[in-house]
Amino acid sequence: MAKKGLFQRLHDWLFGTKDEIESQSAGSAAPTSKLVEYEPADSTEPIVVSAKGDVFHLHLIPHFRWSTDQLTFSELEQRSAKYKDVARSELLHRVWSTARRFDPDDTDAAEKAINQVLEAGWCYEDEAVTLRCKASARVVLDPELRDHKLPIEKKRLNLKADYDLGTLKAELVESLAGRWLAAFQSLEMLPQLGPDERQFLLPYAASLTDEGFAKVMLALAGHRRQLGRELADVLQQASRDHERVGLYEFANAYDKALRTFCRQMGIDPFSWAQSNLDGTDDTAVNA
Repeated sequence: MAKKGLFQRLHDWLFGTKDEIESQSAGSAAPTSKLVEYEPADSTEPIVVSAKGDVFHLHLIPHFRWSTDQLTFSELEQRSAKYKDVARSELLHRVWSTARRFDPDDTDAAEKAINQVLEAGWCYEDEAVTLRCKASARVVLDPELRDHKLPIEKKRLNLKADYDLGTLKAELVESLAGRWLAAFQSLEMLPQLGPDERQFLLPYAASLTDEGFAKVMLALAGHRRQLGRELADVLQQASRDHERVGLYEFANAYDKALRTFCRQMGIDPFSWAQSNLDGTDDTAVNA
């Protein structure tokens, strides 16, 4: 290779070598390709596929994205329109077996699985131009299933609302009744409100608290009085007949009457024997 002279080296430094100039010219003359994408508006007509059980369906709202590097945007829009129905059929063909694995109300899981199947996309050849189609789908509940579940859901919501309202009302009644009992204790100058005092005063506090609550408490008080009268009748009859029976039979009759009454009232049969009339507990004193 001949050694370049001073002027040649200066020329190459200023303007580049012949090979560099030819390479730049070739690069600038080469055609450039740009990827063009087009996404048409989603159709309002769903693609219907059978769900698990073949009773209800999954409704798919498809979304298509078209792309190519061989057309302009307007050309891509026009050519992709020719494949709109074909693309919907292709989507149905690819996902129908996947959709049948899911219950008709499991739309979230079905949507995830269906979009995994559609992730790869597919292509169409149109007059030596490759159109790439990538689809996704939004899965919505079958309207027939929604109509079927609506009454059940309404009933569930109503029951929950009734439960929440009942809980709130019970808390309010409990608070108000407690305040009225405290007022009775203060006005009557009672040192404390034991079970007996509360049982006696609660129906009156209930009548100042809530009408429904008052009816229940008055009915409960009446039931207790009836049980008391029944016990009194049993004991009275046992007292009249005690002269005709021995000591053991007499004690046994009273014991049975007492146990029956206590069982109906939900109290300990021997609690009366562990307390003095003044409210103090013998066992506590002896301890």
